[in-house]
Amino acid sequence: MGGESVDFLGKARLFVPIYVISSLWQHTGWSSIIYIAALSGVDLELHDAAQIDGANLVQRIWHINLPCILPTAVIMFVLSCGHIMSVGYEKIYLMQNSINLSISEVISTYVYKVGLIKVQFSYTTAIGLFNNVINVALLLLSNYMARKLTDERPKSTIPSIDFVVVFSINGTWLSFAASCFLFSAFWLSLSGFHIRLENLQYLSCNIWG
Repeated sequence: MGGESVDFLGKARLFVPIYVISSLWQHTGWSSIIYIAALSGVDLELHDAAQIDGANLVQRIWHINLPCILPTAVIMFVLSCGHIMSVGYEKIYLMQNSINLSISEVISTYVYKVGLIKVQFSYTTAIGLFNNVINVALLLLSNYMARKLTDERPKSTIPSIDFVVVFSINGTWLSFAASCFLFSAFWLSLSGFHIRLENLQYLSCNIWG
C-alpha cells in the first residue's frame, strides 16, 4: 500500500490492543449465536402489540428485546467472570517475546515458566490455589449482581443462576485438582526416571568395574 511496515510484536505498547481485538474477534461468533438464539425466543405478538400502540424500533428493542434476553446475558456474564483469572497461556505465550515481556507476562505463563521450566511445583501450586480462590470470589460477586438484576424478572426456561455458579465453581476446583495431579505425576515420573538412571549407572559400574 506504499506505507511503512509495522512490527506489531516488536512494540510493547501494542501487545494489549492486539490481544484484546483478536480476542473480541475470536469470541464474537459464539456470542452472536447465543444471543441470536435468545432473540429467536422473543414472542412476536409483543412486537405486534407494541407497533399497534405506536412504539418505534428503538422503543421495542429497549422494552421487549433487551428484557427478554437479559437472563441469557446474565448467564454469559457469570460464565465470563469465572474465566477472568484463567487466561489461557497458549495465545499469550506464542505472542510473547523479550521485548513485550514486561507487559505480556500473566499468571498462566508465569506458572508455566516457574513450574515446568524451573521445576518449582510447590510454589506454582500455591499460585494456582490463590488464583482459584479469587475465581470463586469473583463468581460469588457476579452471582450477587446477577440476582439483583433478575430478582424482579419472570422465570426463564434457561438454567438457573445458582446452577451456573455451582458448575463454574466446581469446574474451577476440578481444574486446580487436575493441575495438582498432573504436577504430581510429572514429578513422580521424573523421580522414577532419575532412580532408573542411577540403577543403570550402578549396574554398569558393577559389570565393567
